[in-house]
Amino acid sequence: MHRSAAAIAPGLVLWLMTGAVAAPAGTVVGMSGDCIVEHQGARNAATLAQGVEVGDTVEVPEGGKMKLRMADGSVVSVASGTRMSVTAYGVSDLGQRQDAQLNLQQGLLRVEVTPTASAPARFEVDTAVGTAAVRSTDWFVEANGDDMQVNVLSGAVEMTSRTTHRAVMIPAHSGSQLRRGSDPVTPRPFHPAAVAALTGRTRVAERIVPPARPGVSAQPRPPGTPIGHPPEAPSAPHPPEVRPPEPPPLRIPEPPAAVHPPEPHPEHPEHPHPEAAPKLPGAYPPGRHEHSEPEHRDEKPGAEHRREVAPEHRDEPQRPVASGTGYGSRHIEQHHGPAHLAPHHPHHPPQRERREHKR
Repeated sequence: MHRSAAAIAPGLVLWLMTGAVAAPAGTVVGMSGDCIVEHQGARNAATLAQGVEVGDTVEVPEGGKMKLRMADGSVVSVASGTRMSVTAYGVSDLGQRQDAQLNLQQGLLRVEVTPTASAPARFEVDTAVGTAAVRSTDWFVEANGDDMQVNVLSGAVEMTSRTTHRAVMIPAHSGSQLRRGSDPVTPRPFHPAAVAALTGRTRVAERIVPPARPGVSAQPRPPGTPIGHPPEAPSAPHPPEVRPPEPPPLRIPEPPAAVHPPEPHPEHPEHPHPEAAPKLPGAYPPGRHEHSEPEHRDEKPGAEHRREVAPEHRDEPQRPVASGTGYGSRHIEQHHGPAHLAPHHPHHPPQRERREHKR
């Protein structure tokens, strides 16, 4: 009985180890073109939600792309014309990466490595001329025959020559190149246009959500869902928002136009300009009334002038008229004495008009 159990135990251990090795290392979550997954020597067309196991080889032809989400959450984007194999990918029961190793024979990869709690955990990509190892970063690695090139977007990548065993640490926003049989080139800042070209070559939409637990099938990802986030559950419909009616716009009355005082007369500053005053029937010009003196615009105060006489009476002697009176000299002499001594009172009515009215 004990011998039987001892004979079965190695088989059980071998079965458990085989099951652990055969567990999917990643899942195809995005793809375009006729991509191939080679499993145990059989080449089959890749499909969405297909698992990629350790030992499998992914081949993306020209014009195609593929995106893999690995078991620890890291993302590997495979550009067209690329051939890559999964050499090792160990993950703990808690989903922490323990050992990850990819082999890039030809082409371009973009690797977004998730951080892990265990410090020794590394993510390596081997090529024919060297190895690039990281712990948590976002970077590009390209292999082309006898050389490889690494460009780091975030974090840091250590690149080691397979021949000389010399290594360089490539910081973020920098790149380095390694040729067969030589040491890695000193890292230099990369040009943004070059990184934009690499991003375009590896960009592919993620279409499905990989299984979160064993036994749960992958579900299609709706278009537009951010990569690395499950699709949101449909929310309950919200009632339509009721808004109160908007009040009518407040209209502010315009202020009345300013009333400017009449402009003064150019020759008589004490009186306003006659054109600025309103024109009413029977109204006197501004600054004058019925008892005011007639104006003589061509006279100066205190100056005497002579009345205009018809041609037939020009030979007769003319008497001077007091300045500003407007009445005959006879009237002035009768009531006020000599003309030059008889100032006219502004409120004294004309005597001649009164006599004519009596007649």
